[in-house]
Amino acid sequence: MSHRPSPGARVVRRALVPAALFGLVAAVGSTAGAQEQQVTKDSAAAQPAAEPKTNVVANLQPRAGGRARATLTLSPGRRPNEVRARISVVEAAPNGQLGWLIRQGQCGEMGPEYGPIAAYRPIMVRSDGTAELSVNLPIAMPRRDAYQALLLSEPRDGSVLACGGLAEEVK
Repeated sequence: MSHRPSPGARVVRRALVPAALFGLVAAVGSTAGAQEQQVTKDSAAAQPAAEPKTNVVANLQPRAGGRARATLTLSPGRRPNEVRARISVVEAAPNGQLGWLIRQGQCGEMGPEYGPIAAYRPIMVRSDGTAELSVNLPIAMPRRDAYQALLLSEPRDGSVLACGGLAEEVK
């Protein structure tokens, strides 16, 4: 016997979507299989609100004799242990490639890199000395320890052009 869902309802296969996700643990039986069950918009709305999402920002200032500056903003990613990084560069040497990374510690310290070095894609600088790059990094949002963001003269292992400490964004 076939059952048509009411308008506005979504049909979900219980074998594919955990019932706990929709807050229906008590209402769903323990039968196995791919029985269809209606899940209305109301049941999804009953989930608790997510905790507020705070960005982390670093304003990278040029090292002695340099001009290149950058701003790095880290936002929560779509998955746990993922952040969305956006870096904007100004006054860099035109038409080049720059590197960047996050390290533990304060500017001037050589702490360990935070996350896999391959995740830090090169920054392509335009003819006017500006650049932007957005990328997902497979790291947790840095919060408790001191972290620094570095702008490098070359991808992966260049000398440090600018550095800035990471801090929670004040709104």
